[in-house]
Amino acid sequence: MQSFWKTRSAVLALAIGIAGAGLITAPGAQAVPVLTPGSHSLQPGEERVFFTTFQTGMEITGTTSESHTPVVFLSDQILQASPNDNLIRAAGESPENPGEDITGSITFARSPIDSPSPLTFSDYIFAVEIDGHDTTRNAFVDVIAVGATFRFPVTLRDGSNTWTLTGTNNEEFTAVTFIPEPGTFYDLYVPIGVSGIPVPEPASLALLGSALLGFGVMRRRR
Repeated sequence: MQSFWKTRSAVLALAIGIAGAGLITAPGAQAVPVLTPGSHSLQPGEERVFFTTFQTGMEITGTTSESHTPVVFLSDQILQASPNDNLIRAAGESPENPGEDITGSITFARSPIDSPSPLTFSDYIFAVEIDGHDTTRNAFVDVIAVGATFRFPVTLRDGSNTWTLTGTNNEEFTAVTFIPEPGTFYDLYVPIGVSGIPVPEPASLALLGSALLGFGVMRRRR
């Protein structure tokens, strides 16, 4: 598992590069992602994202609720995540005493972006929470699709700020990065759900089981 997320620095470098360069799209790209603000309940096919252990670091790993697919959250700040509430906070002295504010970017992905065959997803729901601050703050959401990259400016307000990333033509995405502007801070990052991760169907599992059974019979006959 350690080698699977080995390219964290490459992902972070790409996210920082996007932050400095602005919107970059591939010529003739057909992908049209849509970032919709507001709270949305999970739809059929969407899986919850959760953490199975308490973690601290610039790399936080999670899993999905149905297919148990590994996912990763990368940041340029040390964070902590707890299985008790499935929230990402700034790291503190202990699980009971987290840090105060998150000031860095957070990237969600299923695999290293520079992988020859990066794993994709079709939508992603997440929230950023701010507690007790009256002033609005600015941030960006960078979306890496297959063949194109997009940037969405967003405004943060006190309370829960939720967004749903979807596509208009069955687009596939490889990463989503939340980037606060300098001087912007927030309290919590909340991964809510993701879809587009294939779950084995009962028929496929039965076919696989039959194949394994047949292979076992052949071995016994030999």
